Amino acid sequence: MTRRAPPQWAIDWAPVVLLPAVFVLDAVLSASGKPLTPLNVICGVVVCLPLAARRRLPIAPMIALIIAGVFLLMLLLHPGNTVVLLPMVAVFELARRYDRRRAQQIAAICVPGVLAGVLPFSSGLEHTADLIGRNLILCLGAV
Repeated sequence: MTRRAPPQWAIDWAPVVLLPAVFVLDAVLSASGKPLTPLNVICGVVVCLPLAARRRLPIAPMIALIIAGVFLLMLLLHPGNTVVLLPMVAVFELARRYDRRRAQQIAAICVPGVLAGVLPFSSGLEHTADLIGRNLILCLGAV
């Protein structure tokens, strides 16, 4: 019996359905998470919407939307370490779409993206260095 692959629309929309639930759950369970409000839940969904078009969006708009999404998530919802899942999905798709040289350029873009997503929201040098290192490893691992 041969197993059929899921339809492409299901693959495209899966992160939009799954990631907001992960972000909200992490924010609720995290000590640094914001109180749960309908606006926070909507924020979790809105920031994931660009992932539905990740196969069709060019690199520049995708990067801008993902970085803006990380800022919005951290500002309104403040999930813990799961916020890195948003750029990981985007980076994985971008690296899969292009050749090796372009994938290396995408990996290089991860560095300022992680810095921009961590520096405004972290406190203490050791904590900041730990977050930057962990998030870079996860994002580069997606490439």
